[in-house]
Amino acid sequence: MANEFRIKHGLIVTGSSYFSESMFAPNLPEETSPQYYITWRQSDGRFEVSTGTNSVQDTIACWDYASGDPNSGEWNTNNGSVGSSVTFINIHKIDNNSVDQSNLLKALGPGSVIILYVGSSSTTFTVQGSTFDSSLNTFSLSVSYISGDEYSITGTPEMCLAIGATVSSNTSTSINCLEYQMSNSATSPGSTSGLGVFDRVVSSTHWQTPLGTVNGNVEGLLLNKTDLNGAQGFSFLNNFYGEIEIGYGQYATKFKCNPPGPYNSSNSIIFVPVIYVSGDSNYTIATGDSFTLCKSSR
Repeated sequence: MANEFRIKHGLIVTGSSYFSESMFAPNLPEETSPQYYITWRQSDGRFEVSTGTNSVQDTIACWDYASGDPNSGEWNTNNGSVGSSVTFINIHKIDNNSVDQSNLLKALGPGSVIILYVGSSSTTFTVQGSTFDSSLNTFSLSVSYISGDEYSITGTPEMCLAIGATVSSNTSTSINCLEYQMSNSATSPGSTSGLGVFDRVVSSTHWQTPLGTVNGNVEGLLLNKTDLNGAQGFSFLNNFYGEIEIGYGQYATKFKCNPPGPYNSSNSIIFVPVIYVSGDSNYTIATGDSFTLCKSSR
């Protein structure tokens, strides 16, 4: 059913609507419980109307819930629930039908919309950022709740994933991420908001160029205290000793943060010592390109 779309729950409208210069529909009623679905099929151009209640026929893959790190065929959330309190959804690249869904999950950049079907419940989220843990073969989606059912998860229910929209990008302005622009100078982040560079150490020599290359030689992040969207990096990183993931295009790399103590908010720059953990390596963020720093769910 590639390139097909489905209107689920019908058209829910109220008030007066103008559809074109020659069509006017005043005082339309509101339909809150329709029992039909409209599907358009690209193959033959047909619209197909069917009856029924909740349906998951538009899903692309399913996973079973795991209380710990997801193994093959498993998924979980950061807090064991589904709803407005969820900030991360972790999904193994292999679904519970033994199919590798890496290409699909890689395509879920910030702004993408996903729908989780669990039993008779459906919940919609916007993707804010995405990283891949190569050691666990798990995608970690930073998300924000849009609408739908909210509940605590019990047992190991199956979750089937549907895609509402995809945006192939790796920038984000969520509360779990910062967005910076790569500079070509270790001095510029101190004077310009939104700029950052990496301290690459080769043979004990710091600040090896290009400063945007990401690999195990990166031992520090030098950032202006304010990111490209005005978010305060000081508040984001202060006393954070967890893992942080660099996102750039299709690349995602995880580092362990080990800050030397509380940052001074009066300073214009933040230097965060880091240690490479896992993920993509030996790629270069070009000068002037933006990248994200997202807190890991674990």
